[in-house]
Amino acid sequence: MTNIVRLRPKPRPKAATSPAFEEAFTAFPRTGQLRSSRKESWPEWCSICETLAEDDLLARVKRYTKEDVEHKRECGAPGFHRWLKWGRWEHWAPAAPVLTIQAAFPDETLRASFHARFPDERPQRWLDRCGWDAATRELTKAPPARSEWLQGPFTKWAKANDVRGVVFGLK
Repeated sequence: MTNIVRLRPKPRPKAATSPAFEEAFTAFPRTGQLRSSRKESWPEWCSICETLAEDDLLARVKRYTKEDVEHKRECGAPGFHRWLKWGRWEHWAPAAPVLTIQAAFPDETLRASFHARFPDERPQRWLDRCGWDAATRELTKAPPARSEWLQGPFTKWAKANDVRGVVFGLK
């Protein structure tokens, strides 16, 4: 009988970091960095990145660091690994970009006249959602509006600008 020991090769360790992780760790508040380590934080980072892109998580860390007022007080930020584990990153999604809607109303002179008469944002958005039939001089696909406004100020503007009708709803 022989004493042969079979040595199994150890599996290679996975990468212990990524560029996004390193950037996030260094961007995290200093008080949180001192309470944590990269070794503790990396597994938490990896588990979150199974469902969320690394760039998105990095953006959340940066937004937290920039906007949170609590970590700037006496106690400071929690450890980075705890911040990740406790799911605090969920509340710091990057702010949605503000969408600017271009005017959908095709007749610019009529639109300018309407905006001059009704400077409030609500009626302006109402007009921009309408269509325009130049042959019949009617507003088409108009969203619902209050009857008092349609019969009062709107009718005066429509008569002054030769708008002959309003077709509500989608056709």
